[in-house]
Amino acid sequence: MLLPSDYLLFFINNLPIFTIIYLLFFVGENEIDTLRNTSLVFSFMSCFIVDQLYRALTSYNGFYFNSSTSPLSILTNVIGVDGFSIYLIYLTSILLVLCILYSRSVDFRPKYFYITLFLIQYCVNNAFTALNLLSFYIYFEAVIFPMFALMVLWGSRSRKIYAAHFLYLLTYFCSLLRLLSILYLYYRFGTVEYEELLSLVGTLTPTVKRILWVSFFLSVMVKVPIFPCHLWLTEAHAEAPTVGSVILAGILLKLGVYAYLRFCVFLFPDITDNYKIFVYTICTIGLLYTCSAVLRQLDIKRIIAYSSIGHRNFVILASTTHSYAGISSARFTSLSHGFISSGLFFLFGRLYDRYKTRNILDYGGLAMYRPLWSFCWAFRHLSNAGLPFTSAFPGETISLLAILTDDYLIGFVSYIGAILATVYSILIISRICFGPVNSTRIAYFDDLTIEETIINFFLLACVFLFGIRPNTLLDVINDTTAFWLNR
Repeated sequence: MLLPSDYLLFFINNLPIFTIIYLLFFVGENEIDTLRNTSLVFSFMSCFIVDQLYRALTSYNGFYFNSSTSPLSILTNVIGVDGFSIYLIYLTSILLVLCILYSRSVDFRPKYFYITLFLIQYCVNNAFTALNLLSFYIYFEAVIFPMFALMVLWGSRSRKIYAAHFLYLLTYFCSLLRLLSILYLYYRFGTVEYEELLSLVGTLTPTVKRILWVSFFLSVMVKVPIFPCHLWLTEAHAEAPTVGSVILAGILLKLGVYAYLRFCVFLFPDITDNYKIFVYTICTIGLLYTCSAVLRQLDIKRIIAYSSIGHRNFVILASTTHSYAGISSARFTSLSHGFISSGLFFLFGRLYDRYKTRNILDYGGLAMYRPLWSFCWAFRHLSNAGLPFTSAFPGETISLLAILTDDYLIGFVSYIGAILATVYSILIISRICFGPVNSTRIAYFDDLTIEETIINFFLLACVFLFGIRPNTLLDVINDTTAFWLNR
Protein backbone atom coordinates (compact mmCIF):
# COMPACT_ATOMS: atom_id res chain seq x y z
CA MET A 1 0.00 0.00 0.00
CA LEU A 2 1.35 3.42 -0.98
CA LEU A 3 1.90 6.02 1.68
CA PRO A 4 0.48 9.54 1.12
CA SER A 5 3.92 10.91 0.30
CA ASP A 6 4.25 8.29 -2.46
CA TYR A 7 1.14 9.76 -4.04
CA LEU A 8 2.66 13.22 -3.71
CA LEU A 9 5.84 12.10 -5.45
CA PHE A 10 3.76 10.55 -8.23
CA PHE A 11 1.79 13.76 -8.74
CA ILE A 12 4.92 15.92 -8.72
CA ASN A 13 6.24 13.92 -11.66
CA ASN A 14 2.99 13.53 -13.59
CA LEU A 15 0.90 16.63 -12.91
CA PRO A 16 2.55 18.44 -15.87
CA ILE A 17 1.34 15.66 -18.20
CA PHE A 18 -2.21 15.90 -16.80
CA THR A 19 -2.02 19.66 -17.38
CA ILE A 20 -0.85 19.21 -20.98
CA ILE A 21 -3.72 16.80 -21.71
CA TYR A 22 -6.24 19.24 -20.21
CA LEU A 23 -4.90 22.19 -22.21
CA LEU A 24 -4.84 20.16 -25.43
CA PHE A 25 -8.38 18.82 -25.30
CA PHE A 26 -10.42 21.14 -23.09
CA VAL A 27 -9.17 24.68 -23.79
CA GLY A 28 -9.42 26.40 -27.17
CA GLU A 29 -6.46 27.91 -29.02
CA ASN A 30 -7.97 31.40 -28.99
CA GLU A 31 -9.03 31.41 -25.32
CA ILE A 32 -5.89 33.26 -24.23
CA ASP A 33 -7.08 34.31 -20.77
CA THR A 34 -8.47 30.83 -20.05
CA LEU A 35 -5.20 29.23 -21.16
CA ARG A 36 -3.16 31.48 -18.92
CA ASN A 37 -5.45 31.17 -15.90
CA THR A 38 -5.68 27.39 -16.23
CA SER A 39 -1.89 27.16 -16.48
CA LEU A 40 -1.56 29.33 -13.39
CA VAL A 41 -3.96 27.11 -11.43
CA PHE A 42 -2.03 23.95 -12.33
CA SER A 43 1.33 25.57 -11.63
CA PHE A 44 0.14 26.75 -8.19
CA MET A 45 -1.15 23.22 -7.59
CA SER A 46 2.34 21.90 -8.39
CA CYS A 47 3.86 24.28 -5.83
CA PHE A 48 1.33 23.13 -3.23
CA ILE A 49 2.11 19.44 -3.85
CA VAL A 50 5.87 20.04 -3.61
CA ASP A 51 5.31 21.91 -0.35
CA GLN A 52 3.23 19.05 1.03
CA LEU A 53 5.94 16.53 0.12
CA TYR A 54 8.57 18.74 1.76
CA ARG A 55 6.52 18.76 4.96
CA ALA A 56 5.74 15.04 4.76
CA LEU A 57 9.37 13.94 4.64
CA THR A 58 10.71 13.52 8.16
CA SER A 59 14.31 12.89 7.10
CA TYR A 60 16.46 13.99 4.16
CA ASN A 61 19.33 11.62 4.96
CA GLY A 62 19.01 9.34 1.99
CA PHE A 63 16.19 8.79 -0.49
CA TYR A 64 12.53 8.58 0.18
CA PHE A 65 11.55 6.51 -2.83
CA ASN A 66 9.04 4.30 -4.55
CA SER A 67 9.73 1.83 -7.35
CA SER A 68 7.85 0.05 -10.10
CA THR A 69 9.10 -2.13 -12.95
CA SER A 70 8.65 -1.31 -16.62
CA PRO A 71 8.60 -3.91 -19.44
CA LEU A 72 12.31 -3.19 -20.01
CA SER A 73 14.34 -4.75 -17.22
CA ILE A 74 17.04 -2.12 -17.55
CA LEU A 75 14.52 0.69 -17.01
CA THR A 76 13.09 0.08 -13.56
CA ASN A 77 11.20 3.21 -12.59
CA VAL A 78 12.79 3.96 -9.23
CA ILE A 79 12.05 7.52 -8.12
CA GLY A 80 12.99 9.33 -4.94
CA VAL A 81 13.82 12.64 -3.32
CA ASP A 82 16.31 13.77 -0.72
CA GLY A 83 17.74 17.08 0.42
CA PHE A 84 19.61 17.48 -2.87
CA SER A 85 16.54 17.27 -5.08
CA ILE A 86 13.58 18.58 -3.09
CA TYR A 87 14.73 22.21 -3.14
CA LEU A 88 15.51 22.05 -6.86
CA ILE A 89 12.00 20.74 -7.57
CA TYR A 90 10.65 23.54 -5.36
CA LEU A 91 12.65 26.12 -7.34
CA THR A 92 11.37 24.69 -10.64
CA SER A 93 7.74 24.96 -9.52
CA ILE A 94 8.16 28.54 -8.28
CA LEU A 95 9.86 29.74 -11.46
CA LEU A 96 7.17 28.08 -13.60
CA VAL A 97 4.49 30.13 -11.81
CA LEU A 98 6.49 33.32 -12.38
CA CYS A 99 7.08 32.49 -16.07
CA ILE A 100 3.34 32.05 -16.62
CA LEU A 101 2.61 35.31 -14.78
CA TYR A 102 5.15 37.08 -16.98
CA SER A 103 3.85 35.65 -20.26
CA ARG A 104 0.67 37.72 -20.64
CA SER A 105 2.03 39.25 -23.85
CA VAL A 106 2.50 35.91 -25.65
CA ASP A 107 0.21 36.03 -28.68
CA PHE A 108 1.74 33.42 -31.02
CA ARG A 109 0.31 29.93 -30.40
CA PRO A 110 -0.22 30.54 -26.66
CA LYS A 111 -1.63 27.05 -26.05
CA TYR A 112 1.55 25.39 -27.29
CA PHE A 113 3.68 27.92 -25.43
CA TYR A 114 2.18 26.82 -22.09
CA ILE A 115 2.32 23.16 -23.12
CA THR A 116 6.04 23.59 -23.83
CA LEU A 117 6.59 25.07 -20.37
CA PHE A 118 4.82 22.14 -18.68
CA LEU A 119 6.75 19.66 -20.83
CA ILE A 120 9.99 21.21 -19.56
CA GLN A 121 8.71 20.89 -15.98
CA TYR A 122 7.82 17.24 -16.57
CA CYS A 123 11.30 16.37 -17.85
CA VAL A 124 13.08 18.35 -15.12
CA ASN A 125 11.03 16.92 -12.22
CA ASN A 126 11.52 13.36 -13.48
CA ALA A 127 15.26 13.95 -13.88
CA PHE A 128 15.57 15.25 -10.31
CA THR A 129 13.68 12.26 -8.91
CA ALA A 130 15.13 9.48 -11.14
CA LEU A 131 17.26 6.95 -9.27
CA ASN A 132 17.82 4.84 -12.36
CA LEU A 133 20.77 6.12 -14.39
CA LEU A 134 19.13 5.34 -17.72
CA SER A 135 15.89 7.07 -16.69
CA PHE A 136 17.92 10.08 -15.61
CA TYR A 137 19.75 10.12 -18.94
CA ILE A 138 16.45 10.02 -20.88
CA TYR A 139 14.84 12.90 -18.99
CA PHE A 140 18.14 14.81 -18.77
CA GLU A 141 18.40 14.83 -22.57
CA ALA A 142 14.67 15.02 -23.37
CA VAL A 143 14.41 18.50 -21.83
CA ILE A 144 16.44 19.79 -24.81
CA PHE A 145 13.51 19.21 -27.21
CA PRO A 146 10.97 21.58 -25.58
CA MET A 147 13.79 24.08 -24.98
CA PHE A 148 14.63 23.84 -28.70
CA ALA A 149 10.97 24.54 -29.55
CA LEU A 150 10.82 27.47 -27.13
CA MET A 151 13.80 29.13 -28.81
CA VAL A 152 12.77 28.47 -32.42
CA LEU A 153 9.05 29.32 -32.12
CA TRP A 154 9.12 32.16 -29.59
CA GLY A 155 12.61 33.60 -30.00
CA SER A 156 12.74 37.03 -31.57
CA ARG A 157 15.99 37.29 -33.52
CA SER A 158 17.42 35.94 -36.77
CA ARG A 159 20.08 33.68 -35.18
CA LYS A 160 17.60 31.74 -33.06
CA ILE A 161 17.62 28.64 -35.32
CA TYR A 162 21.43 28.54 -35.32
CA ALA A 163 21.48 28.90 -31.51
CA ALA A 164 18.85 26.16 -31.07
CA HIS A 165 20.78 23.73 -33.28
CA PHE A 166 24.02 24.60 -31.50
CA LEU A 167 22.36 23.89 -28.14
CA TYR A 168 20.94 20.58 -29.31
CA LEU A 169 23.92 19.17 -31.19
CA LEU A 170 26.62 20.06 -28.67
CA THR A 171 24.73 18.86 -25.59
CA TYR A 172 23.39 15.72 -27.24
CA PHE A 173 26.60 14.40 -28.80
CA CYS A 174 28.66 15.10 -25.68
CA SER A 175 26.17 13.04 -23.68
CA LEU A 176 26.53 9.93 -25.84
CA LEU A 177 29.66 8.94 -23.91
CA ARG A 178 27.60 8.92 -20.71
CA LEU A 179 25.03 6.67 -22.35
CA LEU A 180 27.77 4.21 -23.30
CA SER A 181 29.05 4.29 -19.71
CA ILE A 182 25.56 3.56 -18.35
CA LEU A 183 25.20 0.62 -20.74
CA TYR A 184 28.61 -0.68 -19.64
CA LEU A 185 27.55 -0.51 -15.99
CA TYR A 186 24.42 -2.51 -16.82
CA TYR A 187 26.49 -5.06 -18.74
CA ARG A 188 28.93 -5.37 -15.82
CA PHE A 189 26.52 -5.39 -12.85
CA GLY A 190 23.10 -6.11 -14.34
CA THR A 191 21.67 -2.94 -12.81
CA VAL A 192 21.83 0.83 -13.20
CA GLU A 193 20.03 1.69 -9.95
CA TYR A 194 21.90 4.50 -8.23
CA GLU A 195 21.77 3.12 -4.67
CA GLU A 196 22.98 -0.30 -5.79
CA LEU A 197 25.81 1.17 -7.88
CA LEU A 198 27.09 3.14 -4.89
CA SER A 199 28.28 -0.12 -3.37
CA LEU A 200 29.23 -1.86 -6.64
CA VAL A 201 31.47 0.64 -8.45
CA GLY A 202 34.17 0.13 -5.82
CA THR A 203 34.85 -3.29 -7.36
CA LEU A 204 35.85 -1.74 -10.70
CA THR A 205 39.51 -1.34 -11.59
CA PRO A 206 40.97 2.20 -11.27
CA THR A 207 41.37 2.47 -15.06
CA VAL A 208 37.72 1.64 -15.73
CA LYS A 209 36.58 4.06 -13.04
CA ARG A 210 38.66 6.82 -14.61
CA ILE A 211 37.12 6.19 -18.03
CA LEU A 212 33.61 6.23 -16.55
CA TRP A 213 34.32 9.40 -14.56
CA VAL A 214 35.67 11.19 -17.64
CA SER A 215 32.61 10.22 -19.70
CA PHE A 216 30.27 11.53 -17.01
CA PHE A 217 32.32 14.67 -16.51
CA LEU A 218 32.45 15.56 -20.22
CA SER A 219 28.66 15.52 -20.44
CA VAL A 220 28.47 17.61 -17.27
CA MET A 221 30.98 20.13 -18.66
CA VAL A 222 28.54 20.95 -21.44
CA LYS A 223 25.41 21.02 -19.27
CA VAL A 224 26.77 23.16 -16.43
CA PRO A 225 28.50 24.63 -18.59
CA ILE A 226 32.22 24.79 -17.78
CA PHE A 227 34.87 26.54 -19.87
CA PRO A 228 35.53 25.84 -22.76
CA CYS A 229 32.14 24.20 -23.40
CA HIS A 230 30.17 27.34 -22.55
CA LEU A 231 29.64 28.90 -25.99
CA TRP A 232 26.21 27.36 -26.53
CA LEU A 233 24.84 29.10 -23.42
CA THR A 234 25.68 32.64 -24.54
CA GLU A 235 24.09 31.96 -27.92
CA ALA A 236 21.02 30.35 -26.31
CA HIS A 237 20.49 33.22 -23.88
CA ALA A 238 20.97 35.79 -26.64
CA GLU A 239 18.35 34.22 -28.91
CA ALA A 240 15.85 32.76 -26.43
CA PRO A 241 12.76 34.65 -25.30
CA THR A 242 12.81 36.02 -21.76
CA VAL A 243 11.00 32.99 -20.35
CA GLY A 244 13.48 30.72 -22.14
CA SER A 245 16.41 32.56 -20.56
CA VAL A 246 14.78 32.29 -17.11
CA ILE A 247 14.31 28.53 -17.55
CA LEU A 248 17.88 28.09 -18.79
CA ALA A 249 19.46 30.06 -15.94
CA GLY A 250 17.07 29.15 -13.14
CA ILE A 251 16.33 25.49 -13.91
CA LEU A 252 18.33 23.75 -16.64
CA LEU A 253 21.78 24.82 -15.45
CA LYS A 254 20.96 23.26 -12.07
CA LEU A 255 20.62 19.89 -13.78
CA GLY A 256 24.32 19.96 -14.67
CA VAL A 257 25.42 20.77 -11.10
CA TYR A 258 23.05 18.11 -9.74
CA ALA A 259 24.51 15.51 -12.15
CA TYR A 260 28.08 16.45 -11.22
CA LEU A 261 27.42 15.94 -7.50
CA ARG A 262 25.42 12.76 -7.96
CA PHE A 263 27.48 10.94 -10.56
CA CYS A 264 31.02 12.30 -10.27
CA VAL A 265 31.53 13.43 -6.67
CA PHE A 266 29.45 10.78 -4.86
CA LEU A 267 29.60 7.84 -7.27
CA PHE A 268 33.36 8.16 -7.95
CA PRO A 269 34.76 10.17 -5.01
CA ASP A 270 38.29 8.77 -5.28
CA ILE A 271 38.54 9.61 -9.01
CA THR A 272 37.18 13.11 -8.34
CA ASP A 273 40.00 13.61 -5.84
CA ASN A 274 42.54 12.31 -8.38
CA TYR A 275 41.36 14.74 -11.06
CA LYS A 276 40.89 17.64 -8.65
CA ILE A 277 43.77 19.70 -10.10
CA PHE A 278 42.38 19.27 -13.63
CA VAL A 279 38.91 20.47 -12.59
CA TYR A 280 40.40 23.33 -10.56
CA THR A 281 42.46 24.47 -13.54
CA ILE A 282 39.67 24.64 -16.11
CA CYS A 283 37.21 26.17 -13.62
CA THR A 284 39.60 28.95 -12.54
CA ILE A 285 40.41 29.71 -16.18
CA GLY A 286 36.69 29.77 -16.90
CA LEU A 287 35.99 32.02 -13.91
CA LEU A 288 38.59 34.62 -14.92
CA TYR A 289 37.69 34.38 -18.60
CA THR A 290 33.96 34.92 -18.09
CA CYS A 291 34.50 37.82 -15.65
CA SER A 292 36.80 39.45 -18.20
CA ALA A 293 34.36 38.75 -21.05
CA VAL A 294 31.55 40.52 -19.18
CA LEU A 295 33.62 43.72 -19.09
CA ARG A 296 33.91 43.67 -22.91
CA GLN A 297 30.29 42.81 -23.75
CA LEU A 298 27.73 45.31 -25.04
CA ASP A 299 24.76 42.91 -25.34
CA ILE A 300 23.04 42.95 -21.94
CA LYS A 301 21.68 39.40 -22.23
CA ARG A 302 25.17 38.12 -23.02
CA ILE A 303 26.45 40.02 -19.97
CA ILE A 304 23.98 38.19 -17.72
CA ALA A 305 24.78 34.89 -19.49
CA TYR A 306 28.53 35.25 -18.91
CA SER A 307 27.95 36.09 -15.25
CA SER A 308 25.91 32.88 -14.97
CA ILE A 309 28.77 30.87 -16.49
CA GLY A 310 31.15 32.40 -13.96
CA HIS A 311 28.88 31.33 -11.12
CA ARG A 312 28.65 27.79 -12.50
CA ASN A 313 32.45 27.49 -12.60
CA PHE A 314 32.59 28.77 -9.02
CA VAL A 315 30.00 26.20 -7.89
CA ILE A 316 31.94 23.33 -9.51
CA LEU A 317 35.13 24.57 -7.80
CA ALA A 318 33.43 24.43 -4.40
CA SER A 319 31.88 21.02 -5.12
CA THR A 320 35.24 19.54 -6.16
CA THR A 321 36.76 20.29 -2.75
CA HIS A 322 34.75 17.20 -1.69
CA SER A 323 34.31 18.82 1.72
CA TYR A 324 31.28 19.34 3.90
CA ALA A 325 31.48 23.14 3.62
CA GLY A 326 32.26 23.14 -0.12
CA ILE A 327 29.39 20.89 -1.21
CA SER A 328 26.81 22.52 1.08
CA SER A 329 27.78 26.03 -0.01
CA ALA A 330 27.79 24.99 -3.69
CA ARG A 331 24.23 23.73 -3.41
CA PHE A 332 23.14 26.85 -1.52
CA THR A 333 24.79 29.08 -4.15
CA SER A 334 23.01 27.21 -6.94
CA LEU A 335 19.62 27.84 -5.35
CA SER A 336 20.50 31.48 -4.74
CA HIS A 337 21.60 31.91 -8.35
CA GLY A 338 18.24 30.56 -9.50
CA PHE A 339 16.45 33.48 -7.83
CA ILE A 340 18.99 36.19 -8.73
CA SER A 341 19.71 35.35 -12.37
CA SER A 342 16.04 34.68 -13.15
CA GLY A 343 15.16 38.08 -11.75
CA LEU A 344 17.76 39.77 -13.96
CA PHE A 345 16.30 38.17 -17.07
CA PHE A 346 12.74 39.08 -16.04
CA LEU A 347 13.78 42.71 -15.52
CA PHE A 348 15.69 43.08 -18.75
CA GLY A 349 12.99 41.21 -20.72
CA ARG A 350 10.50 43.98 -20.10
CA LEU A 351 13.12 46.63 -20.88
CA TYR A 352 13.76 44.95 -24.24
CA ASP A 353 10.02 44.61 -24.94
CA ARG A 354 9.66 48.40 -24.55
CA TYR A 355 12.79 49.71 -26.26
CA LYS A 356 13.82 46.86 -28.62
CA THR A 357 17.55 47.19 -28.02
CA ARG A 358 20.00 45.09 -26.01
CA ASN A 359 23.03 47.33 -26.50
CA ILE A 360 24.12 48.70 -23.13
CA LEU A 361 25.27 51.94 -24.83
CA ASP A 362 21.66 52.71 -25.78
CA TYR A 363 20.61 53.06 -22.13
CA GLY A 364 21.29 55.54 -19.38
CA GLY A 365 19.59 57.60 -16.71
CA LEU A 366 16.76 55.13 -16.03
CA ALA A 367 16.94 55.71 -12.26
CA MET A 368 15.32 59.11 -12.70
CA TYR A 369 12.39 57.86 -14.77
CA ARG A 370 12.03 54.22 -13.71
CA PRO A 371 13.04 54.23 -10.04
CA LEU A 372 11.31 50.99 -9.06
CA TRP A 373 12.84 49.09 -11.98
CA SER A 374 16.25 50.63 -11.28
CA PHE A 375 16.09 49.67 -7.60
CA CYS A 376 15.35 46.04 -8.49
CA TRP A 377 18.10 46.03 -11.14
CA ALA A 378 20.73 47.50 -8.80
CA PHE A 379 19.78 45.27 -5.86
CA ARG A 380 19.92 42.17 -8.00
CA HIS A 381 23.29 42.94 -9.53
CA LEU A 382 24.74 43.70 -6.10
CA SER A 383 23.24 40.43 -4.88
CA ASN A 384 24.90 38.69 -7.80
CA ALA A 385 28.22 40.12 -6.59
CA GLY A 386 27.68 38.75 -3.05
CA LEU A 387 26.29 41.76 -1.17
CA PRO A 388 25.94 41.01 2.58
CA PHE A 389 22.40 40.21 3.71
CA THR A 390 21.58 38.70 0.31
CA SER A 391 21.42 34.99 -0.47
CA ALA A 392 24.65 35.03 -2.50
CA PHE A 393 26.73 36.19 0.45
CA PRO A 394 26.64 33.12 2.77
CA GLY A 395 27.03 30.66 -0.10
CA GLU A 396 29.93 32.42 -1.79
CA THR A 397 31.70 33.22 1.48
CA ILE A 398 31.61 29.61 2.67
CA SER A 399 32.60 28.42 -0.82
CA LEU A 400 35.65 30.71 -0.84
CA LEU A 401 36.68 29.47 2.60
CA ALA A 402 36.30 25.85 1.49
CA ILE A 403 38.38 26.45 -1.65
CA LEU A 404 41.05 28.37 0.30
CA THR A 405 41.25 25.58 2.85
CA ASP A 406 41.76 22.99 0.11
CA ASP A 407 44.14 24.99 -2.12
CA TYR A 408 45.46 28.47 -1.34
CA LEU A 409 46.36 29.32 -4.94
CA ILE A 410 42.98 28.32 -6.37
CA GLY A 411 41.28 30.15 -3.52
CA PHE A 412 43.25 33.31 -4.30
CA VAL A 413 42.29 33.15 -7.99
CA SER A 414 38.65 32.57 -7.02
CA TYR A 415 38.82 35.63 -4.80
CA ILE A 416 40.07 37.69 -7.77
CA GLY A 417 37.05 36.41 -9.73
CA ALA A 418 34.75 37.58 -6.93
CA ILE A 419 36.35 41.04 -7.04
CA LEU A 420 35.88 41.22 -10.83
CA ALA A 421 32.23 40.24 -10.38
CA THR A 422 31.77 43.20 -8.04
CA VAL A 423 33.48 45.54 -10.53
CA TYR A 424 31.35 44.58 -13.52
CA SER A 425 28.15 44.62 -11.43
CA ILE A 426 28.79 48.23 -10.36
CA LEU A 427 29.70 49.23 -13.92
CA ILE A 428 26.47 47.75 -15.31
CA ILE A 429 24.35 49.49 -12.67
CA SER A 430 26.13 52.80 -13.34
CA ARG A 431 25.82 52.57 -17.13
CA ILE A 432 22.10 51.74 -17.24
CA CYS A 433 20.64 53.51 -14.22
CA PHE A 434 22.70 56.71 -14.11
CA GLY A 435 24.25 59.21 -16.50
CA PRO A 436 22.51 61.00 -19.37
CA VAL A 437 19.40 59.56 -21.00
CA ASN A 438 19.85 58.40 -24.59
CA SER A 439 16.92 60.35 -26.03
CA THR A 440 17.34 58.87 -29.51
CA ARG A 441 16.58 55.38 -28.13
CA ILE A 442 14.51 55.99 -25.01
CA ALA A 443 11.48 57.98 -26.12
CA TYR A 444 9.02 57.19 -23.32
CA PHE A 445 9.17 55.95 -19.75
CA ASP A 446 7.01 53.76 -17.55
CA ASP A 447 7.82 51.73 -14.47
CA LEU A 448 6.96 48.19 -13.43
CA THR A 449 3.40 46.99 -13.94
CA ILE A 450 1.52 45.27 -11.11
CA GLU A 451 2.44 41.77 -12.35
CA GLU A 452 6.08 42.74 -12.88
CA THR A 453 6.16 44.21 -9.37
CA ILE A 454 4.78 40.97 -7.90
CA ILE A 455 7.34 38.85 -9.77
CA ASN A 456 10.34 41.03 -8.95
CA PHE A 457 9.54 41.74 -5.32
CA PHE A 458 8.79 38.08 -4.65
CA LEU A 459 12.24 37.15 -5.99
CA LEU A 460 13.82 40.03 -4.05
CA ALA A 461 12.10 38.82 -0.88
CA CYS A 462 13.52 35.31 -1.41
CA VAL A 463 17.03 36.70 -1.97
CA PHE A 464 16.77 38.85 1.17
CA LEU A 465 15.18 36.13 3.32
CA PHE A 466 17.82 33.52 2.49
CA GLY A 467 20.51 36.15 3.02
CA ILE A 468 19.50 36.99 6.59
CA ARG A 469 18.20 33.49 7.44
CA PRO A 470 20.39 31.08 5.43
CA ASN A 471 19.66 28.26 7.87
CA THR A 472 16.17 28.11 6.37
CA LEU A 473 17.86 26.13 3.58
CA LEU A 474 21.19 25.18 5.10
CA ASP A 475 19.79 22.98 7.88
CA VAL A 476 18.47 20.44 5.38
CA ILE A 477 21.38 20.97 2.97
CA ASN A 478 23.98 20.34 5.69
CA ASP A 479 22.25 17.19 6.97
CA THR A 480 22.06 15.71 3.48
CA THR A 481 25.65 16.61 2.63
CA ALA A 482 26.92 15.01 5.84
CA PHE A 483 24.93 11.84 5.07
CA TRP A 484 26.37 11.42 1.57
CA LEU A 485 29.94 12.24 2.59
CA ASN A 486 29.81 9.65 5.37
CA ARG A 487 28.52 6.81 3.19
